[in-house]
Amino acid sequence: MLPKDPLPYPIGWVLRDSYYSDAPGKSPVLTQDRLYKKATLVYVYAWVRVGPLEWKMIGPDQWINGEYVAGLVLPKRPEGVSGQWITLDLNQQTLVAYQDETPIFATLISAGYDGFGFTHPGLFHIYARTPLTTFRGPPWAKVPEYIIPDVPDVMFFDHDVGLHGAYWHDYFGLPRTHGCVNIPVGDEKWLWNWVSQTADAWGPDTGSFFLAHPDKAPFVYVWRSPKVMK
Repeated sequence: MLPKDPLPYPIGWVLRDSYYSDAPGKSPVLTQDRLYKKATLVYVYAWVRVGPLEWKMIGPDQWINGEYVAGLVLPKRPEGVSGQWITLDLNQQTLVAYQDETPIFATLISAGYDGFGFTHPGLFHIYARTPLTTFRGPPWAKVPEYIIPDVPDVMFFDHDVGLHGAYWHDYFGLPRTHGCVNIPVGDEKWLWNWVSQTADAWGPDTGSFFLAHPDKAPFVYVWRSPKVMK
């Protein structure tokens, strides 16, 4: 959950155990006092690029390869979007739930690999959902290698691409899927319940797969933040 007051700096998540460097582009010193553990929540004070790599500053003279830190970048609200809406940042692999202009909840995601079941940028409505299902496919996958039972809290927004809980891995913050958006199970449950609060607008929420009024359901805005923030 995000605080009501604006954050002084963007927050970020450390995606893997990482040692910090004294300057961007410099090799880290591998001592325990310089170690940031995976899933540590940090402020991201600056983004810079050195050669082909992006670096993020997470403390005074503490720099980590940007590949290992997901920074929360807040987009401009798309024209015509109001009420509840969800944004997915494909570059940082993050999700933010908004109420109008106010971000209220954020988490890491795992969306699709580029060029392989790509998660497409764009503006969509949630149009169908189910509390539990089995995933089969995609068509080129070998059955039964790609059968995942009991996938929780699935909400589709772009054809067969949906938001859903993922219990089978812990690599959130990194692209990993054929197109769907993997979310930590508890966070997706929160998102499901939050969307349910507006059932009077897009429902009634009778448990049917397709929403009665998807044009009134929350928007999902899929975008790419700039590689280096100024």
